[in-house]
Amino acid sequence: MSVRRISFEVTNACNLSCPHCLRDDATAKRYLKLEHLEKVLVQAKRYGTEIIILTGGEPLLHPQIEEMIARIAYHGYRWYIVTNGTLLDRLGRLVGNPEYRKKMTHLSVSLDGATEETNDSIRGPGHFRKVMKALSYAKAKGALLGFKMSINTANAGEMEGIVRLAAKLGAAFVEFSHMTPTPELVRSKFMLPRSQWEKIDKELMRLKSIYRTELTMCTGGRCNLTFAQCYALGMQDLHFDFDGNLSACCMLPNYRGAGPDDKKDIAGNIGEHDLWDLHSRLIGILMGVNRAKIRKIKNNTLSEADHYPCIFCLKHFGKLDWIRQIDPQNEWISDIVDR
Repeated sequence: MSVRRISFEVTNACNLSCPHCLRDDATAKRYLKLEHLEKVLVQAKRYGTEIIILTGGEPLLHPQIEEMIARIAYHGYRWYIVTNGTLLDRLGRLVGNPEYRKKMTHLSVSLDGATEETNDSIRGPGHFRKVMKALSYAKAKGALLGFKMSINTANAGEMEGIVRLAAKLGAAFVEFSHMTPTPELVRSKFMLPRSQWEKIDKELMRLKSIYRTELTMCTGGRCNLTFAQCYALGMQDLHFDFDGNLSACCMLPNYRGAGPDDKKDIAGNIGEHDLWDLHSRLIGILMGVNRAKIRKIKNNTLSEADHYPCIFCLKHFGKLDWIRQIDPQNEWISDIVDR
């Protein structure tokens, strides 16, 4: 409960259209207000918060991204950005600025294949080469680099390949993640079936025993500890979306398929309330999640799907109700009536 990190989804705009994107289609591009970021930066000092994370959409599309980095650096926070790595000029201005770079912990770049063919079949033509160019420039400037890879039916066999690529390029880490259901993924069956998830987790453990590169699985893998607390539930991380809303988790806001009126995960808006007041409301929301989980533990009704923390929360907040219309027998919602 240290509130060590605060992440900001600074925009819903993106220059790519990846099939596994969690966000609803951006019919209207929206951007986090600079004054909302500034308010959080000032008030979070009372918490001793250390790190600010900038995500999207594609965060480099925010018209004031450099001003945001400047404000973060001014207030003494460390920071990093999660980017698709294609906007080379904007990325270069950030990485190339010594004042920004000295507070940057690392650069996290999305890459979904160890080969150009696999990655570009997912991310779009030219993405792989742009990422390689961006990483070369960033490395030359002394930035710490890492990859984020979402596992799917097209790239599941390239986990070791991307670890080798990371080692070759001098990347410090690779963070893998399981995909979570969206309408597109369920229809296309691009998402690996649950029976394959445990194999992915075992493969990660094998790779960790071989390679020195730091390898992690983003929260979402199977957990035998039924009352496990992720960074969001433990409130080590707080997350604001592009409208300035404090949400229960970085994954939940504007979740694809859930609809624009689904706000059960929102504690309130930083433009209308102070950080500590939003935090107090968030505690109540997260207590609801934990009480629901305790009820299932007590009644011995945890399903296999409930052992995956992200799936449990998605069901709890009603983000997967749409699956009933597309695939009523889907393995992830077999017990959704118990929510």
